[in-house]
Amino acid sequence: MAGETTGEIFHNFSAVDAHSIDIQATAGKILTAIEELKDKVTSVAGTDWDGSANDAFNALHTKWQDRSNQLQETLRKLGATVQEGNAHMQSTDNGNAQIFMGA
Repeated sequence: MAGETTGEIFHNFSAVDAHSIDIQATAGKILTAIEELKDKVTSVAGTDWDGSANDAFNALHTKWQDRSNQLQETLRKLGATVQEGNAHMQSTDNGNAQIFMGA
């Protein structure tokens, strides 16, 4: 039947480790995109851009940076947690292997 499980457990340690690194790298990409956007706006508006539009953009940019910093920290922690869980699973797997080998 669809949706039934076989009771098998499968864990690909190297794939999980690679995904944890990808999770952490994503945050850096977000920060880079925000900085690139600011650079593009600055190049169009110039460095002498004054007025309420400039103030509004700077306020919005600050909000983006704050939120992306929070996201980066969350993704860093998530990636670290995934790595720790993967290491724990690998340790458990190694321990089980020792049991089956009679050690």
